[in-house]
Amino acid sequence: MGGVWTSGAALIAETWHPTRRGKGGALMQMGLPVGAVAAIVMSGIVSSVNGGLAGNGWRLLFLIGALPVFILYWVARKTPESPIWLQQQREGRNTAQRERTRLSKGNVRGLLTAFTFVFFLQYLYWGVFTWTPTFLVTVKHLDFIHSLKYVLALQFGALAGFLLFSALSDRVGRRPVFIAYLLVGAAAVGVYIVATEPVWLMIGLFLTGFGVNGIFAGAGPFLAEIIGNTASRGFLMGLAYNGGRLGGFAAPLVIGAIASSSGGFALGLATTILAFIAAAIVVVFSPETRGKELA
Repeated sequence: MGGVWTSGAALIAETWHPTRRGKGGALMQMGLPVGAVAAIVMSGIVSSVNGGLAGNGWRLLFLIGALPVFILYWVARKTPESPIWLQQQREGRNTAQRERTRLSKGNVRGLLTAFTFVFFLQYLYWGVFTWTPTFLVTVKHLDFIHSLKYVLALQFGALAGFLLFSALSDRVGRRPVFIAYLLVGAAAVGVYIVATEPVWLMIGLFLTGFGVNGIFAGAGPFLAEIIGNTASRGFLMGLAYNGGRLGGFAAPLVIGAIASSSGGFALGLATTILAFIAAAIVVVFSPETRGKELA
């Protein structure tokens, strides 16, 4: 999945016009909450029909989840190649040229910025989305089926976040939209953690999805633009995005360890606030890349 994301994000960045690249990246990423909503609905259906996900219920759900691979294969076969990549092939850039470009000062600086930014975004995403179902059941005392509607609120918030990001990022720039989303997400996680009333919990989860998931709408265009002009764009974007998954690896472990201690779940999820602050610092010190030409 990480490899497919990298290829798709690079393709979108190199195909869409610079003035609409943010919208293209957001629309691509919007498939995530749409797919998640479909998975949640399917999970509820399989659970109801099977009397839960125990036994063969989860196996059936996994088999259904494998079906999109066949659709993706057909889409990949029908999708045109990036014109920038085709131009590079026509110019016959050799391996030595690509290596020199890959290791240029600008690329290394952009790679480190992209990696750090994605690290904290992945911490936020996996910290919140991994533990939300368990948090709702063990702390908010909801049963599995009732917790699904709150998880759906999280995904619908993400969908709204992607749509708004697609409308704003090419108009006002990447940095201000990133900062706004991080502020909304940090406030929403705080509400989600302390909320006791169902309506506030629903609002907190919706806005958490809006900020935490919605900010990924700009990840693909931002990575492509900050890494710069390079024949190795796909490689470096993959290195930054999937290397940044170390944050996603750390988040469930850190939050789970704190949740199982005297600190509890609330304190564990509160560590995401630090990740919000860290991500905002990275954005503040990053250049604005809106409308940047790629080659």
